[in-house]
Amino acid sequence: MNQNKKGNYHNRANSYSRSRSRSNSKSPGIRDNKSRVVDKSQSDKRSGGEKFVWGKKIEEQKKKEIDPRSREEDERNKKAEMQREMEKVQNRRQVREKEQFASGQQKIKAVKVTDEEDYKKWLEQEEKFHVEQAKLRLRIFLIHLLIS
Repeated sequence: MNQNKKGNYHNRANSYSRSRSRSNSKSPGIRDNKSRVVDKSQSDKRSGGEKFVWGKKIEEQKKKEIDPRSREEDERNKKAEMQREMEKVQNRRQVREKEQFASGQQKIKAVKVTDEEDYKKWLEQEEKFHVEQAKLRLRIFLIHLLIS
């Protein structure tokens, strides 16, 4: 055990496993901060929606002679401030989403306009092509008429 105090890692690990194997508890329990086995059902009861109270913090405040009413008021103020911060964050997110949606709509409109312009150019080119083809056919027809 003297080696444990020196900080030898392997001996600490072995002593930990030995102390775990010595426990009389057959059910899987939870170890609290003092290496005692705590019944799991008790720990579940503690977290069942009850407000957590930091006992040592309250003791420190009592030593400093802080009034419990002012402490409760501070907690309410903290909670209200956190709520305001959350609302600010939500509002910023909503504004950002609206801006992104608006910019997305603008991009879509810009793409539509350019597509329409490209389509109009393509139609003009196609029309020119057909006119040129008609002229060419007419020339060929006239040449065939003159030859025959």
